Amino acid sequence: MESTSDEVKEVYVQFGLAYCYSEVLHRRLCNLYALSMIPGRGGMTRPRMEEHFAKAYGSTFGRIVQLVQPVLPEQLWPRVATATDLRNYLANRFWFERVHLTTTSQGAGELCVDLTGLTETLQVLNREVESLVEPYRIRLGFTGEVFREAAEKNLLSVKLGLQTTSTRAPTIRR
Repeated sequence: MESTSDEVKEVYVQFGLAYCYSEVLHRRLCNLYALSMIPGRGGMTRPRMEEHFAKAYGSTFGRIVQLVQPVLPEQLWPRVATATDLRNYLANRFWFERVHLTTTSQGAGELCVDLTGLTETLQVLNREVESLVEPYRIRLGFTGEVFREAAEKNLLSVKLGLQTTSTRAPTIRR
């Protein structure tokens, strides 16, 4: 049977979710790498710390996986390395290899099942990597309270900035 537009939309939703979790994992690995490079309290200047974060966030998924390998538990490393292949598959080959399946209800359902499995795999890895990041945050004093205060401060500055900023578009002079 031919697929419906709702079934095709669901494939796109599931693809977006899987890809989103691959990006979340990338960010978590970046945080793990950068935080693991920072010695305990007082051992590093702010520019040096920013350099580690810039290096991490400037790295591709595959590169950050290589950089973070020394701080990953031995049993987690192969699964994180495999996540690089999953992410690259989603980014570069998924639609090319499987778009034809969206033409039937059965094919669209199969894609949704497969993408849901990829999402679940990435979610599990995200939780495991997050559990590795947390001790570094705590060691460096980046507690939940510190993050909450920083978020509130940022939100307040945005609100204040929005109140004083004109909503009129700027005039371009030639």
